[in-house]
Amino acid sequence: MAFPSDTAFKQLFSFPELARELLRTAVPQRWTARTRPGDFARINASYVSPNGTHRHDDVVWCLHRDRRPCIYMLVEFQSAPDRWMATRMQGYAALLSEDLTKQRRATHGREPLLLPIVVYSGRDAWPYRPCLGALRPLSPPGLEHLQPELNYVLVSRSIGPGVIGALLELNQADDERTDIPALIRKLSAWLKRQNNAVLSRTLTAWLQMRLQDQFPDATLVQELTMEKIAMMFEHDFRNYTEVLEYRTLLRGRREGLEMGRQEGRQEGRQEGRQEGQQEGLREGATKALLAERRNTLALLLKHAGMSLSEAGTRALENATPDQLLDWIHMVIEAGKLPPELSPA
Repeated sequence: MAFPSDTAFKQLFSFPELARELLRTAVPQRWTARTRPGDFARINASYVSPNGTHRHDDVVWCLHRDRRPCIYMLVEFQSAPDRWMATRMQGYAALLSEDLTKQRRATHGREPLLLPIVVYSGRDAWPYRPCLGALRPLSPPGLEHLQPELNYVLVSRSIGPGVIGALLELNQADDERTDIPALIRKLSAWLKRQNNAVLSRTLTAWLQMRLQDQFPDATLVQELTMEKIAMMFEHDFRNYTEVLEYRTLLRGRREGLEMGRQEGRQEGRQEGRQEGQQEGLREGATKALLAERRNTLALLLKHAGMSLSEAGTRALENATPDQLLDWIHMVIEAGKLPPELSPA
């Protein structure tokens, strides 16, 4: 089943800026380092085979080169390992080559230059060799050079530093080794250099969607820029262990709110009056909200390395929900201890 965030991840690669980064990651050569976003043109990835079978590739990019043949990047996305990926890519490459030839995109009657890339976003390591020959048994003498061959470039979380590596890490940021703030800062700095507002909005929306997947009850990420998301994580979570701790807190919030509602209904029923029921509901919800915001602020202070004096602890216990919310925003956005909680 494809989740919305999976579809959004593929859509990121509809931007030529990310197509260029993918090329540089897959083929780290001097000539790829000289490419520009304007050299890339996305082409139709839907075509029909001679037997009438429809085929739609994930993404196909054409890299235009001055006075040299174009290169066609055939990009497929995988969230799970596939033993027969090389076989599939061979079929996709053959259909793409045939379609390009029919469209007269081939250069001087020659086969087009193809670059097959598999972008793997799964958690586990990819266990298969990226070549068709690895799937075949040994050939008898005289047949070796007659066997079809295809190699593809595998781009996964282990690809190393860079924009593509950061995207793949954030797409599955589920272990202690993932430095979430550093990855977000890397993407933020890269986005500033691209000067593409649409790309920036799209990438930020994708990141918010990933965070929302991890924090179904969180509302802090709904209207944040990339910089504020990085700031939030810098003062809140550094790795997935702390993510789990926060998710536990959010579950406590839901349970507290539900408990408050139940207590309110019970008190109202015992009083036998509508006024008592409504008052009980309000009181229970207020208690749950106070507990939630106190716990949230305490967790933020802990991860920011801020400690409270006795007076600060008393102020925390006596604060109203609105005061607590103001202090939460101050810690997240300014990274400092609220004056009311600071030592005298």
